[in-house]
Amino acid sequence: MQCANTSGQSCSLIRNCWQTVLQATYVITGISLVATCAHQLLYSLPNWRQLVLEPVAASEYSGNSIAASHILYGLVTALHNSVQVKLLGSHGAMTVGLVNAVRASVVSFVSSWLFCTSVAHLCITYCKATSALVVTAGAALWVLAGKPTSRKQDFKNKQHTE
Repeated sequence: MQCANTSGQSCSLIRNCWQTVLQATYVITGISLVATCAHQLLYSLPNWRQLVLEPVAASEYSGNSIAASHILYGLVTALHNSVQVKLLGSHGAMTVGLVNAVRASVVSFVSSWLFCTSVAHLCITYCKATSALVVTAGAALWVLAGKPTSRKQDFKNKQHTE
């Protein structure tokens, strides 16, 4: 990483913070992996027939179609995360927030449109539509309002105008 600062102190702090965040991410990921594996080994595998085989046999879907849907979901999620990281890096957190708000609203409406006849709780209601509208409008207003300034910045701006 190149430092724009000639003293190098702030760049050292940024490097240290980045390493700390990265280390914390690794620790949290490791703990999550251990907890997930422990749950699978201690609960899911001993109850495999009751938890997996019987519900699959009772459903209208085959094991292959369920496995394919999980693989497709994993690929789409990986693509989504990759795009979101690139968007965050190039356009900032506010844009990502707006995209997430719009995405959540679209998912609500599309889920209702596709699955309302077979899954009653996915049907769009007045409350769901209103909440989707409020979330999207709030995110849009937040982005349109722009980046808030700090009190220090406001003070500096006042000094330059006086």
